[in-house]
Amino acid sequence: MNPINRLWSSGIKRYFFTCTILFSVPFFSSATTYYFAANGNDSNNGLSPSSPKKTIDEANSLMLSGNTILFRRGDTWYMPMDSLELGGKTNITLGAYGTGARPVLAGTALLTSWTYTGSNNIWKCVLSPYAWTHRVFVSGISKISLEYREGKNNVLSDLTSGSEYFLENKGTSSAALYIKTLSSTTPPAFVTIVPGKVSDFSTEMAIISRSSNITIRGIEFRGGGSGHVMMVLAPAENITFDSCTIGRASLNGLVVTAPGGSSSVVKNIKVTNCIIDKGWTTVENEIKSTVPISTVLNGDGLALWNGVDSGLIKGNLVTNWGHTGITMMTQEITTSANFGVQKVIVEQNESYAGNSAYMHAFGMIGHEGKVKNNIIKRNYFHDYSSGCTIGGNRNFVFSNIFANVTASTEPQSSKSPWGVNMETWEVPAGSGRSFVCKDNYISNNTFSNTATYAFFFSQNYKVGADTNYISFNKIYNNIMFDFGTDTVSNLETPKRSVAMFIVSNVAQGKTYIRNNNFWASYDTTATKLVAVYENHFYTASALNGCAPCNPANSTNNVQLNPRFTGFFELSPLSSSTLRSGGNNYKAMIIAQGLPAAEFVDYNGVLWPDNNPSIGAVQYVTP
Repeated sequence: MNPINRLWSSGIKRYFFTCTILFSVPFFSSATTYYFAANGNDSNNGLSPSSPKKTIDEANSLMLSGNTILFRRGDTWYMPMDSLELGGKTNITLGAYGTGARPVLAGTALLTSWTYTGSNNIWKCVLSPYAWTHRVFVSGISKISLEYREGKNNVLSDLTSGSEYFLENKGTSSAALYIKTLSSTTPPAFVTIVPGKVSDFSTEMAIISRSSNITIRGIEFRGGGSGHVMMVLAPAENITFDSCTIGRASLNGLVVTAPGGSSSVVKNIKVTNCIIDKGWTTVENEIKSTVPISTVLNGDGLALWNGVDSGLIKGNLVTNWGHTGITMMTQEITTSANFGVQKVIVEQNESYAGNSAYMHAFGMIGHEGKVKNNIIKRNYFHDYSSGCTIGGNRNFVFSNIFANVTASTEPQSSKSPWGVNMETWEVPAGSGRSFVCKDNYISNNTFSNTATYAFFFSQNYKVGADTNYISFNKIYNNIMFDFGTDTVSNLETPKRSVAMFIVSNVAQGKTYIRNNNFWASYDTTATKLVAVYENHFYTASALNGCAPCNPANSTNNVQLNPRFTGFFELSPLSSSTLRSGGNNYKAMIIAQGLPAAEFVDYNGVLWPDNNPSIGAVQYVTP
């Protein structure tokens, strides 16, 4: 079941309507700042760092309109299967005070009651009152269950490594966790789990709904429930996460969404300068072939789903997720009532797979008219294993760098290691409704070192003879550098390396391919074939004016050595065509709704009105 659908049916629905009641009750408290410390006391007044309060329950009781709740840096609060009460609230700030590391609010349980089993340095902890371990960490390092690890049986005798754990009597009141250490006398320390109970998989650390003007700054959140660490659920407005850490998740990190079938929205979501890190080790990629990969290797870091109206996602580091780092989409439960994801700026983020064997660095796709008018700029998407999906209607994707894409080593994972994936498919299956990819600008980006293509286009579903689900996208002024092997077409043996593949199921003559540069350092000849269109190979020169492309739509593409300097910057040695021979589309993109001030290169330099550079960085004369 879709994760949102599952959560909606198993508890959020009740919470949602509770929040409706809460939101209607006015609060008249005066604005007050309260201080909390792990060694504080709730009998203190909490009005100064020298007289802090202590517990999360007390903090929840003080989350009234206008109040600020500050947690002491360096302290940790364990709150397994508990939540911050931020539903139906307004004008509240959560933050940090003091010096040191960010305060930690951990939706995890700290296990301290260990018993030595008598052999092989293996220790046992009875989990009661818990029955599940969604994740296990020892000193902050995640472990893999024997239930999922390739080459192991889910029995105690197979527990031979400190990188794994055995969960006995899973899902029952007698569940117990076994950990192997290096000592028979010293029990394991700092073992934490994301827990669940027999009939309760736990919940998010906060569900922010029917709320407005909530700011959370400088706090680390860990764990949570079986679904997400944190959730913002429509309706909500002016919600800010700044300089936070969100991680050690069971599935997803921060999810911003609307319930299925609802037209409500989260308006003006801001996520800035955060670290969104699932926490993953390479051993967790060693998944049994008999276990569905999505059971273990899954989850989105920052997910905007179904109902988001405006926002800023800027300056975040996103890594180690099992599906997508940053995603913007309409989900499988979406009906025509859903608003979609619109007018969101995604800027200056870094997203990469880290230790995860499978991750899209970014994804944006939706049904007709639902995911549109979003700006994706100045991001560094790198070292990922599956193409960044770009779709929806009239989105602006420019001045980004896509680099170092390699095929997943996980046997069960799909193999699609291209830079950008412009692909559509039916969602939900059997619905007769398809995602679309129309009227998008994918321009002035730099692609480097992709295992296969920089661009891959494919329409995998259509109603009747309609072939327009992928149409009128503008591929302008991109540099495609050191692309890899054509793994899809099977047109030739041995296989060629090409930068662009437009599958024959995509409507002919409805993609604009202008002023792009294709360059392979391993083959610098002018006869190097760089694209596949309608099952034919083309050089850049032959691509210009090609009949299936519509001659007017494919122009001025070149094959030139970019001669980069610095971080994918053009140099004085670069061709003048690359330095100042780009397509003059600035007036066009602004007329389509892009604010002129937003149209800057990777370094923040305004793109010129005429004669822009090709690639993500505007050339500036030294």
